[in-house]
Amino acid sequence: MKKLAIISECLALLALTACGASPAVTENGEKDGSESVSESSAAKESDAASGLVMQTPEGFDEEISECLKTYFTAIEQHRYAGYEETVYPPYVEVYAEYLKEREMTLETAFDSLCSRFDEDGYDSWHLTELVAEETELTEDELNNFFDAYVSGGVFDEAFVEQCKEDADEIKDIKFTLYALYEGDEEAIPIVTGSEILMLKTEAGTYLFG
Repeated sequence: MKKLAIISECLALLALTACGASPAVTENGEKDGSESVSESSAAKESDAASGLVMQTPEGFDEEISECLKTYFTAIEQHRYAGYEETVYPPYVEVYAEYLKEREMTLETAFDSLCSRFDEDGYDSWHLTELVAEETELTEDELNNFFDAYVSGGVFDEAFVEQCKEDADEIKDIKFTLYALYEGDEEAIPIVTGSEILMLKTEAGTYLFG
């Protein structure tokens, strides 16, 4: 089975490696039956346009589930408007300025993110399943996450304070993403055990991406 190195710079920034949670799939790509997220306890939702199935534990936050589904569906469909509506708006502004200094735009960065799922020898692919669950997020891990952005020059400490004040809740979501490539018989995990930061604010639910 092929192994895909498709995690983009954007997704890499979202990984909170200090959390150390175990992957949701085994090395050969099969689902681990001992995983806390199982079919018997999971809530499944299908997106009519893409066929993406959300697999989450019972009681998982519905707004976060919808945000994630919209985000990954936008990536599959190369639909920038869908991507932009899921990303924390103040971050969209500062990240756009960061990219502008490097003679890039948010749109071109999004196109690059989408293309990371392409692989030679395959004309098309579609996302089939997103397995997601909330993991514990400590204050140190949250600070380390923001420090990585500050160190990278994406935003400053003032933005971090604004973000913390704006957020009613900040959650760490671990996820595994499956895709089916045209010509293959079964979907494979293309992002395994990665993590993404979600913000619940008065205006809505968003992610950093």
